[in-house]
Amino acid sequence: MLFLVLPTIDFAGIPQKTIHVPAGKPIELAIPIEGRPPPAASWFFAGSKLKESERIKMETVAKMTKLIVRETNIHDTGEYTLELKNTTGTVTDTIKVIILGKDL
Repeated sequence: MLFLVLPTIDFAGIPQKTIHVPAGKPIELAIPIEGRPPPAASWFFAGSKLKESERIKMETVAKMTKLIVRETNIHDTGEYTLELKNTTGTVTDTIKVIILGKDL
């Protein structure tokens, strides 16, 4: 018998689910995930699904999903939502990213 498990997102390593990134430095999120069957991960920013590009890389392997946004600027500040989906259901959780200006 197959054991089905609702996906889970582990933001325990990120206090208050907020990270601060100096402008120009990359956002690098590596989030532990669980679920059976292994969930498909999607990232959203400001309500829109992120797409891979020169600047944005997303990778999900086994029990980890990663989001990298290179060459950040003030417009990258906001809420990033991780959505995990498998046959048992869908879960989402949000992390706040604050880009710190160069003049601080």
